[in-house]
This record gives sequence, C-alpha cells and structure tokens, in this order.
Amino acid sequence: MIGVLINKEGKLTDFFNWEKIELYKEGFFNHPITVFQNTMDHPVGLQEFRENLEKTAEKLQGCRILLGTGFSGLPYQYFDSKNFILCESDTYSCDILAEIIKQLDKIEASQETELSKGSEEMALTPVPVDHEGNYFLDFLKLQKYHPELTSKKVLLPFFATELFQTITIICSHKMPWLDVVLEQKQLECSEKRENGAYTLLISHKICKEQC
Repeated sequence: MIGVLINKEGKLTDFFNWEKIELYKEGFFNHPITVFQNTMDHPVGLQEFRENLEKTAEKLQGCRILLGTGFSGLPYQYFDSKNFILCESDTYSCDILAEIIKQLDKIEASQETELSKGSEEMALTPVPVDHEGNYFLDFLKLQKYHPELTSKKVLLPFFATELFQTITIICSHKMPWLDVVLEQKQLECSEKRENGAYTLLISHKICKEQC
C-alpha cells in the first residue's frame, strides 16, 4: 500500500503539516481504502512529535511506501529506519501513484537480478591469490549473497584440509571461535580495522620462524 500525506487544503504535504493520510492499495488508485486523521495538535514539542510518528507508524501496518512533498529531519530518520520507501512529489494523482509502483518494481527486479548474478559468481571458499599458498576471503561480501553461510561453515573446512601459507579475511569482527583454531594449528593472526571492517591476516608460526 501507499500512504499519501494530505494537508488541510487537500493537497500533498510533508510530515510537519499533514492532517490525514490516505492509504491506497497497489493497482487501485481511484479511491483510498483507508483514511486516518492526525490527532496531534500543532505545534508540538519534540517528544510529542516523536510519539506521534510512532503512533502513525503503527497505523501504517501493511504500508511500504509513503508519498509527500518532502522528507527531512526526524520524520525521514524515523521512517527510513522502519524500512519505508519515501517518495517525494509536488502533487499526486492516480497516474503518479501507478508510476511510483512501476518504477519501484523495476528497481526491485534489477536488484534481485544483480543479487542472483552475484550469488552465482561468488566463490564459497577462500580463493588463492598466487601460487605461493596465499588465500583471500571477503566474508562480508560472501554473506551479502549467501547469508545462510556462517564463518565456521566456510573456514573450518579450509583450516582442516587446505595447505596454505597465509589467508587474508575481510569480516565485521574477529570470530570468537578463531582463537581455538589458531592455537590448535599453531597459527597467528594480525588484525586491522578500517572503515568499519576488520582485515585479518592469518599465517603459520612455524613457517614464519623458519623464513
């Protein structure tokens, strides 16, 4: 469903001036299936305003799109965090609502195709980067396309069976189970955090001491 913000004059407006929200079902844009009024008087304090946003979100169950003249500040932050799709326009009509759905369907289809393509192309195990036994795994990217895979599923078989010199892993955090493996396999790990991600470099202690 699409929620359309309407002011006192019956025109499209923003979240600071809306008097009612009309809910339209996708494919049926001639008449709203539900209309609910803004019960909060204007102006209001910040806390009351936030509470009004929360109450409004509760009434918007089943609605995934909001249309208004603009979204900014607290309303934008709040509804964006709730995964609403926020669309802006100067006015609204059946054709505009239909066009919004059409464009969003195209975007979602494109994203699904990209995700499917990336999933097919993504290696499910660490990949060699040379002929010297050095490997690389971008676990952040792997989880994007294969969220069902855990670090244990991907890395424990590698550590158990693969002959390697080093492996570089990009991840969101150092895995809690990794220290046990490092000790058992006589491995060592250096880590670096940059741009919210960790880069782990794992190598053999014995190999390093002999080199």
